[in-house]
Amino acid sequence: MRAMILNNFEYDNRPTKNLLDEMIEKGKTNYLLSLLMPEENLALLQGYSDASLRWLESNEAEIWTYFIKNDLLYSTNRTEFTKFVNDGPTTPGMPQGAPGNVGSWVGYKIVAKMAGQKKVSLLQLIENEQAQDILTKSKYKPKR
Repeated sequence: MRAMILNNFEYDNRPTKNLLDEMIEKGKTNYLLSLLMPEENLALLQGYSDASLRWLESNEAEIWTYFIKNDLLYSTNRTEFTKFVNDGPTTPGMPQGAPGNVGSWVGYKIVAKMAGQKKVSLLQLIENEQAQDILTKSKYKPKR
């Protein structure tokens, strides 16, 4: 299903992407997976163990704060930000217990929050290539 989604909704090919762009694109893919396979375990769909997903849910606000405090959302330095949106056993720089790919999880949460709003259709959300617009309109703010 992931391959089908990526085949039909290609990533934007802009030469310069920032962390927020990557988070939102991966968040869209994961959100679509959750819609297409609603009976499937969310942890499995997103590539996490159940324990890792619980860690992400418990630490969502701290992850977001880390991105903000370290000015990472708009970083275009791929070396600096790819560790947050790639698979791996852990995410370097994050506290112990953090799984890999924490940025994709936050991207999923932002996209899901935006999708929950009645004024935007799923197609409009998926076709919107402006990550900042999605973040702003989602009014994403993780609870502490």
